[in-house]
Amino acid sequence: MRCEITQSLIKDESIGNQSKSKSLSSGLSVIQEDPNDEDQNGDLASETRQCQYCNRSSTSNKKDDSISEQLISNLIENIKLDANVSETKAIVVANSVIKTLLENVEWWNQDCRKILEILEKYANEKVNSENVYSSKLRCIFKRLWFCKNDTQQRNWPVYQDEDIINGYLEELLNLITNTDQSFLENEICSQNYENINQLIAYFQMETRTNLRIKLMEIFINLIRLYIKVSPDFFLTTVMPNELAMEMKNHVADTDRWIKASQLFTLIFSSGHKPPINIDEHINEKFFSHQFDLCEGFDINGETIECNIPSENIISPILSFNLHINDIAENVIFKALGKRTNASHFTENLISYLNWEEDIIHTSCSLNRNQLNLDDHGVIGGGSRFATLDSKESKDNCIDDDEDDDKDDQNQRQYYRGNSVLKFLTEMFADKIVSSLFYYNDVRVIIDIIISQLNNLPIGDERIHNYLELTQNILKNTQYTEEPHKLFELRKCLISIQHHEFSDRKDILLAQNIIENNQEAFNYSNQ
Repeated sequence: MRCEITQSLIKDESIGNQSKSKSLSSGLSVIQEDPNDEDQNGDLASETRQCQYCNRSSTSNKKDDSISEQLISNLIENIKLDANVSETKAIVVANSVIKTLLENVEWWNQDCRKILEILEKYANEKVNSENVYSSKLRCIFKRLWFCKNDTQQRNWPVYQDEDIINGYLEELLNLITNTDQSFLENEICSQNYENINQLIAYFQMETRTNLRIKLMEIFINLIRLYIKVSPDFFLTTVMPNELAMEMKNHVADTDRWIKASQLFTLIFSSGHKPPINIDEHINEKFFSHQFDLCEGFDINGETIECNIPSENIISPILSFNLHINDIAENVIFKALGKRTNASHFTENLISYLNWEEDIIHTSCSLNRNQLNLDDHGVIGGGSRFATLDSKESKDNCIDDDEDDDKDDQNQRQYYRGNSVLKFLTEMFADKIVSSLFYYNDVRVIIDIIISQLNNLPIGDERIHNYLELTQNILKNTQYTEEPHKLFELRKCLISIQHHEFSDRKDILLAQNIIENNQEAFNYSNQ
């Protein structure tokens, strides 16, 4: 159910679009030649000759075809993508370049003036569209504000308003997913993120399942689609604890649990430490519950019914682990250390490692132009958690307003590296936790490591990560007692040591691994 203001705005927008659709048609009068003229001038005519007017007409038509609104639209889009700037900045850049050409290249004057005319029209249409969508957005937030602050209805409902509120939320979701984010981003983040804070406060007080799911879906899309809506912003709110309670108390509601899991994964995906105390709900007990769901039974062996896909259970664990550097104080490993079996969890980790798949990528599913994949299918030569909007690229952008300084503060810094590889490396750094892996699991991991060390280009950051994993496996497992492909592993290490372009840190680590396991490597040579 839409509010009256929104309905009128939509009506005005549709009328405006109809008026814009009436294109201005300009046609050239066609000169029909007398057929007798051709006979009279047959001796002079040839297949390659045309009258002067036809030549001028043809040239004029070609110009009209080449300089069109579609060309300007493509120009703006290319500037946005190549320079990593907003649409507003792209228009400013294009306008500046064309004006410079107009002033300095005389024979381009006519074309440049036409381009500037279309650019001005394009910019005006953008402003009008932005005003319409911003008005819609303000209207929705205002209606939701009234719903949130209707204490009588919230505490003791006197009428059914779920369908009404669901209509507002559905309209908000449609706006943020189907509208150019440049139209809405400033409005969404205005007044120090007051609108998002309002949604979070409403989420905390709302108890109805459908509305909570819809709100979580809105938060997920805001983080995925809008660069200014940083995951770190939610770390400072009640959302982490709220989501932990969702996953703890609503296992039977699969859709609700998955939405909570996806949002939890997104919020912790930056790898930044939460600035507030979250131990009350996100603690050893919470992760023990996660592992119970993953394995299908608790530490006492009692079966647990769970229809939640494994990746949705594992991704929040890996995401939360990104900010933890102290293995001894890692609440995840404390929960794992109390289990005698975690085979389903470890098998999934090995599969992700073999596929070179960071499961957090799948859960986050970032959209639009936030991802800039390199040849390896990862961002910035590392993973999706490399800096998506680096300071360097930001410095190369043209500043056109005072908000740029604030934008710099809101750029997303994501964890550099693979969350699966990080987790496995830290698991094998702990003797108790590493005992959860079977010997065959270790053999498979060694196979993967050898394959990666042979195939990764020299200097790749991932080489050091795989070397760290190798070092921990050799140190904290019984692998050297029954070695598997130790000769091949040693060849990889020696190759890294002696390659002229290997990183110094990789050379030292490879040398250290060989020296600390000299006896095992010597045995493998026999």
